[in-house]
Amino acid sequence: MAGRVRPLFTENFAANLESVRLFLEAEGRPAFGRLLSRLFDDIVPTLCRFPQSGRSMLTHPVGSLEAEVLLDRLKGELRKGDDLREFVVDDVVCGQTPSRGLRLITVYIPSQPKWVDERTRRR
Repeated sequence: MAGRVRPLFTENFAANLESVRLFLEAEGRPAFGRLLSRLFDDIVPTLCRFPQSGRSMLTHPVGSLEAEVLLDRLKGELRKGDDLREFVVDDVVCGQTPSRGLRLITVYIPSQPKWVDERTRRR
């Protein structure tokens, strides 16, 4: 059975969530609440219990030169033995480095996530 680890949220992770909150503005508050619930009630506890969840981003083929440049830059930031993993649930992609504890480094939300209903989408 896997042990639990305590998550560490990087500034980038917090900044990405703040960007989503600002994008949705006041009328998107219910949608942002649903995102936070999904993230902190389901996704983060799962990653704490199973930190090796997801797939390695370092071995995944990339489809563009821009993505390749970004991936090379990410590799340059990692220490020897680090693994950068992505964990995908519904419309949320979390990037984490389980080799340093559980550092949650990013959260990505697509442009039209399912948890944002028509009333809260900006026109």
